[in-house]
Amino acid sequence: MDFFPFDGEYLRRLLAADQVVEEHFANYFGRLLTIKLRARRVRGPDIDEMIQETFFRALNILRSPTGIRNPDCLGPFVNTICNNIWHEHRRPKKTEQFPDLFQEPASDRPSAEAKMISNEVTAAVHSVLDRLSEKDRRILRAIFLEERSKDDVCREWNVDRAYLRVLLHRAKKMFKRLFLKKKDDEDPNEPR
Repeated sequence: MDFFPFDGEYLRRLLAADQVVEEHFANYFGRLLTIKLRARRVRGPDIDEMIQETFFRALNILRSPTGIRNPDCLGPFVNTICNNIWHEHRRPKKTEQFPDLFQEPASDRPSAEAKMISNEVTAAVHSVLDRLSEKDRRILRAIFLEERSKDDVCREWNVDRAYLRVLLHRAKKMFKRLFLKKKDDEDPNEPR
């Protein structure tokens, strides 16, 4: 490929949008930039996009008041713009997210909101437990709060597992009824 010497007349005609010069500019630099980008292992559709972006930026700068002073620098000027675009193309886009390679460690501490809700629920549970009969309160505390084995509770109450199940069912049913009543008393407009 022959290298073309650029002069002031070529640059003046390019800026004046002379069709012959614009066509030469696109063909000449299009071939050189294609060779350059292929050597850098850029894919076909990306090559065309990068060349178009190079031409767009180069012509905008050339047509700006600053432009370039020396027409002999047109080749290095276009080459530098292409290099910049190639580097931009390799960088991750600002809108792209990096893959989640690492998971944030989960915090073992509950949030302030979770603590507040937990405290409210605990207070409500204890309030309802206090309104239950002694027998129901003791059974629910033993099984759910103290987390004792059902066999231990059976021995303490001198009942078999089948009857403990009946006692537990009745205590839970009463607890639920009182809990829902308490909730309705606090906020009568909230649906169940």
